[in-house]
Amino acid sequence: MADFDDLRSVVKKRLDEDRNIKIVETEGPDLESAVSQAAELLGVPISRLGYEIIIQKSSFFGIGENICKIRAYALRSKNKKTHGDVDDVEDLELLEEKGSDVFIQRRSNGVYMKIMPQGGGSKPADMTEAKQALKKYAIDDYDVKLVEKAIREAAGEYIRVAGYKPIPEHNTFIEIGITDGELQAYMTVTPPGKGGVDFTYEEYLDYLSSCGIVKGISEDFLKYFADRPIYWQKVCVARGKSAINGMDAFIEYYFEVEAPKVRFKQGGFDQVDFKELNRVQNVQKGERLAKKNEAESGVPGYTVSGTILPATSGHDITLELGKNVSFDSDGLTVISDVTGQAMLLNGKISVELAHIVDSSVDLSTGNIMFLGNVIIKKNVEEGFYVKAAGNIEVHGFVMKASLHAGGNIIINKGVIGKEGATIWAKDTVYAKFIENANIEAEGKVIVSTGIINSQVKAGQSIVCAGKRAAIVGGKLCAGELIEGKVLGSPQGSTVTICEVGYDPFVKAKLEQYVANSDKLKAELDDILLNLHTLSEVKQRSGFLPEDKKEYFIKLQARKEELEHDFEKDREEIENLKNILKKMSKNGRVSAAAMIYPGVTICILNQKFVVGKEFQATSFVLDQDAIQAVRNQDLKITAE
Repeated sequence: MADFDDLRSVVKKRLDEDRNIKIVETEGPDLESAVSQAAELLGVPISRLGYEIIIQKSSFFGIGENICKIRAYALRSKNKKTHGDVDDVEDLELLEEKGSDVFIQRRSNGVYMKIMPQGGGSKPADMTEAKQALKKYAIDDYDVKLVEKAIREAAGEYIRVAGYKPIPEHNTFIEIGITDGELQAYMTVTPPGKGGVDFTYEEYLDYLSSCGIVKGISEDFLKYFADRPIYWQKVCVARGKSAINGMDAFIEYYFEVEAPKVRFKQGGFDQVDFKELNRVQNVQKGERLAKKNEAESGVPGYTVSGTILPATSGHDITLELGKNVSFDSDGLTVISDVTGQAMLLNGKISVELAHIVDSSVDLSTGNIMFLGNVIIKKNVEEGFYVKAAGNIEVHGFVMKASLHAGGNIIINKGVIGKEGATIWAKDTVYAKFIENANIEAEGKVIVSTGIINSQVKAGQSIVCAGKRAAIVGGKLCAGELIEGKVLGSPQGSTVTICEVGYDPFVKAKLEQYVANSDKLKAELDDILLNLHTLSEVKQRSGFLPEDKKEYFIKLQARKEELEHDFEKDREEIENLKNILKKMSKNGRVSAAAMIYPGVTICILNQKFVVGKEFQATSFVLDQDAIQAVRNQDLKITAE
């Protein structure tokens, strides 16, 4: 199926295949001089010359020279079968090669000729070419003066040059097809027989209209096709337009509303660039934070038969404002009213004023609690805590202290926990090293040097990546991945446990619900026993004393309350179990360099104690058994 552009490409492809090109480069003061030189060098008339302009310079107010340089080639052709009832086609193809300068149409009231105006320095069609064109269509009786007039004027309009006796039954036949829900119309044209007539552009339009095709007609294509018909080929003559539904309103944010990904240097096992891990969104007063792009109206479409296709408009949304922000004059752009930290909290844009501690968190500052981000320029000393609704960034060390953040925790130097530091982050914990501490992150734990004798939990992954990165001692639990350069120690005396394959926070929550459910069940069993005893007393004596009766009513109320709570816990337990079941079994424990004997690996409900040294090895679950796989053989799907 072809449209206007396809038809052009067909003609171009046919010409390209028929050319045997010899190229010369010529130069002159103008295009005509350069073209004449090329024609002389190639030994062909200018009408048989193809060229492209390489350089064309004109003098500027008489200063400088006029220069025109071209690359030219002679056009060649082969005998090929063409359209219509033309027999000898070589000369007609030569006409097509140089731009189809002469066109012939046989109509019911005569033979018409069209001579195209010339350009690009080529010569206009002459009488010989016009006669050849007429001869190809078996037109011998024509008005020479009218042909000469057509050549002389070269107006690109058809002129009647001869009479014609049509045979209607030999005329062109057109078959129309409509497809794609009336969004496209095609036609297939058969060549006229002897005495048949060609369709004009206007006749094609009228015929399409009579077939109900009135919209989306490619008029340029029809004009082109009327001069250069290609027979027996299905070509597209009209296209409808699909309705375009309006785009929903959306909010364009000018600050990062999601935490950027962790970036490592050189292959992932070098060191963490903490400057790139800074998640704080600093904004200035008056700075743009977001803009609402309003919903768009739908654009109706139409079919080739003129039927209107309705469109729906986009849905609107509300741009909600939090603290320290306001709308600009356009009512759509949100700007900051203060200098601070931009945040998206519960769907609202806010700017929090970050709390900056220029010293250490110690006796001079006391404990810190802040509904935003906290930046500590030095250390968090032993015995203190820092709680923040946003991020916590510590430029120094964290001692035996407590950190709790609703976002990320970044510790530039490390944690010296003395078996008492507790750190919890809603998102990710980043540290240079962790020693004797309890770390929990619902997202990830990223460490550049080492994790020593610590209890670490991460909902997603624990990665210890650096030149001397090692995980030695303690228990590490992660939903998907535990990765370090070295796991365990050569002596094997320190217990190192790595568990993956389930979210430790989901598992801990499940254990809490199970424990609470067991407690409720025990109390419920006691109440049922007491109610049974009281019921027997009432059955034997026929009544209950007032104090026992009141106690019986209280037990009944407590029983109903416990049954309700027990059922809720049971539903939550089943839900958490299903979550754990659905978790990927592709949990992985990986050592980039070495894993030593004595390390215990647990993946879901399977356990494996490493009995020998493994180099560059990962441990995965395969057919309900933990298998060791060389890292180079491990296929890991990139996130």
